[in-house]
Amino acid sequence: MDNNFKLNEEKIQHQHERYTKALEVLLSDISIDCLCLPTPILTILKRNNLMRVVDIAESDLTKIKGLGQTRIAIIRYKISDFVSCALNESFPKKYH
Repeated sequence: MDNNFKLNEEKIQHQHERYTKALEVLLSDISIDCLCLPTPILTILKRNNLMRVVDIAESDLTKIKGLGQTRIAIIRYKISDFVSCALNESFPKKYH
């Protein structure tokens, strides 16, 4: 029983490392264009020098003129959807 626990723990640790690495790669240098945001939102973000997904993650969107609650919610949804799709592709099907 102790060996099974250790194997499961190792498996969980391995999957966590893969998940973390996938997120780092996704957020490191991905253009915001791949989020398929509406043009007005994309224009506002680019005018504020937010060109990569990581730039958005590190900024306070509430302080950007032209981004209200609805537009911020759209941005968050698109990022969440993008990360979810990318992770589904990076993990073996048996872990979905």
